[in-house]
Order: sequence, then C-alpha cells, then structure tokens
Amino acid sequence: MMIKQFEGKKLLILGATVDEIQIINAAKEMGIYTIATDYNTDWTDSPAKFVADKAWNISWSDIDALEKKAIETVIDGVMAGYSEKRILAAIALCKRLNKPFYVEDEKVLLKTFDKQKFKNLCKHYGVPVTRDYYDAKKGFEDWSKDVIYPVVIKPADNGGSRGITTCFNKNELKQGIDYALSFSDSGSVVVEELIKDAREVIAYYTFSNGKAVLSAMCDKYERNVSDGFNSLPDTYLYPSSHIQEYVYTHDENVKNALLDMGMREGSANLQGFYREDFGFKFFEMDFRVGGTNTYLFTDYYSNENYLKMLIEYSMSGATDVTLLKNADPFLKGKYGCIFTLLSKNGTINSQEGKEIVDAWKNVLYTCFYHKIGTVIEVNGSQFPKTFRAYIVGDTIEEIKDTIIKIQNTVKVKDEFGNNMLFEKFDVNQLNTNNAC
Repeated sequence: MMIKQFEGKKLLILGATVDEIQIINAAKEMGIYTIATDYNTDWTDSPAKFVADKAWNISWSDIDALEKKAIETVIDGVMAGYSEKRILAAIALCKRLNKPFYVEDEKVLLKTFDKQKFKNLCKHYGVPVTRDYYDAKKGFEDWSKDVIYPVVIKPADNGGSRGITTCFNKNELKQGIDYALSFSDSGSVVVEELIKDAREVIAYYTFSNGKAVLSAMCDKYERNVSDGFNSLPDTYLYPSSHIQEYVYTHDENVKNALLDMGMREGSANLQGFYREDFGFKFFEMDFRVGGTNTYLFTDYYSNENYLKMLIEYSMSGATDVTLLKNADPFLKGKYGCIFTLLSKNGTINSQEGKEIVDAWKNVLYTCFYHKIGTVIEVNGSQFPKTFRAYIVGDTIEEIKDTIIKIQNTVKVKDEFGNNMLFEKFDVNQLNTNNAC
C-alpha cells in the first residue's frame, strides 16, 4: 500500500543480501525509492542490488563514505536489519545525518548482545531462563567441575547460529569454548544447559511509542546436519502449540522486561524451550528484523506489519501505535509455516522449482539463498540454508500437503548431478495441540 507522504522519498538500505530484498519490497509498496549498498562489485553476490531502484558499491560499514554519498544524494532515511553489526552502522550513520532510526541509543542494542545480562533481567521479572555455567571470574578448572553435560556453547555477543557447538564431555567443552571465542567480538562466551526432549519456541514482540504487543509465536523444528555442531532449523510453525500457556504465564512479564531494557520502537524476538515438566525456559533474544520475517504472516492475517513500521520510523521518526491493536498472535485460528530446505556439502550446479512454488496461492514468498557455483560447507553455520518458502493455510493438513509438494518440486544438484538436499522433512512431526 502506497503512503502518500513517502512517495518518491529515498531510503538507504545497509546490506544487499537476499534478505534485504524483503526490506526493498516493503519500501517499494510504500512508494519509497530504494537504494541498497554493500562493497560487492559482483552483484550476483548481492542480489538485492538487482531489485533496488539504485545500488552503491560502498560497504555498509564505511560510515564516512556513506555519509558523504547520502548527503550528495539527499537521502531521507536509513534502514538496516538481520544483522546487529549493520544496525550499529545504521545508528552511527543516522546520528551523522540527523535522521531517525528505531534504535536511537546503541546502548539499548548492546544490552541485547550480552546474553548473560539478558538472562539476569529476565530473572528480575520472573521469566525463567536456562542454567549457565561459565564464570569469567574463575578459571576453567574451577567452574567446569560443576557442568552437567550435555551443554551448548555460544559466543556471548553474536547471532545467526554462528560459533555454536554442543558438548558432551570436558574435552569437547574446552574445544567448544575456543570455537565460540573465534566468533566473539568481546571475547566472551555462554555455556548453558542443553535441554533434552524439548521444543524450541520463539515469541515475537512489536514496539511503538513505548507500547509492546506479542505479535506471533512459533514452534521451531530442527535437524542435526553435522556432528558436534548445533542443529539447524528447517521448519517454523505458527502459532506455537504452547501459545495459550505462554500468554497466560509469561507475556506480561516479558513485555515489562523488554521495555525495561529501553525498547520503544522496533521488533524483538525471545528464544526459549518448552517441556511439559517445567514449562518455558528462555536463553536469548534479538532486537532487530529477524531472518524469519514473521511480519509476512502477521500482515497477511491481521494487517500488522512491523517491517513497514520500522521503515515508517526511518522516514518520519514516528509510527502509528494504533496498528498494534491489530496484533493477533493466534493468526485468526489459522496457520503459517516457514519451510526451509537445507543442503549437504558440495557445489551448487543447478536449482529449480521456485517458479512453480511461487504460483501456489497459499505461498506468500520464496527464495533461493545461494547462486550457482556456491560451495556449501556444513560447518556449524547457517550456510546450508538453501531454499525457503512462507506458507499459509486454514488447516494444518493444508500446511503439510504444501510442504510435501515443495519437497517433491524443488531440486538442488551438484556438478555431478547428485541431489544436494537433506532427506525429506517428516510432516507428521508438526504438532498443533493447544495452538488456538
């Protein structure tokens, strides 16, 4: 929907990956002229540049060059998402240009980087969290003697599933810490309990004018694609089968904790586990546009689109708080599903099926994440993520049927003609008990 006041205004988007295409599409729908930027001169490595109205080959971290170019071009707003580092760059650039950005004080964002500080705040508000073991004030031998295996080790200040390992003994614990430290800018790690036989859940919040609402909640289904590394998600199902219990027991406390962190505009997601014997335990959060792009479902079902709200704030310095009244985390009693195909090791030689899936009425959006010639390495990152589809359905059977059709339609092969995709996802895993 075009917004008259933004028609022809210019929005600079920091980053030009396939994810930034979502920001560009949303801004164009609002009538905004879009400019994408990163350092890649080979635009096949920056597919968003082909979609934007204009593209610059300037690194999103080169604040000096961007400031000069933005002034010359008369930029009206700056937007960033999907990466904390890009958001920090946007904060710095907007301060120089005197432009609004939903995170005005980087201290608020930095609070979310520190997983331990986040947990401490949750405890203060009565929100349960996973148990931690690492103690920087003690030596390895002192604190490690209390560890109950298995544990998950992760950088304290990095996201996107980078640097994460699962450890089952003391030797693996030491190796996992070294690996996590290689991804940490602050030189710190988190060692926390691995909760067995639990479902991971994500709660999504939207903020406007200092108000917060629960926009969505999902169950996350994962698979282990490489021994020793953290599992990777291939399916997110909305709404969560535990959403009723969450709303009743924790929603208000979580909102109070997030507002206490200084969040006034934007979107955040809270990640945790659910198991019948203890309920919920949370372990981290993000204060940014997340890679799940959940706004596609909230917009489709209830006209609540946090991405457009963030763009609106970048262009005007304000958002319409009344839009929060549209929030319905139960999705009108219907379903949304993010389904991802993951690839094995190899070099991508061919990809097909996207155009067919795009034509299905209950598929909102699809994308391939890699270009032909990309070398896939299953090494503990999210690099194996290859194809993603956003599915809606009146019934869970409609969701299941569409997943089956996608797995029979989308093909990714290596240079020898071998299938690169992992074995098919079993749709019978999907659980909808108590969702609505």
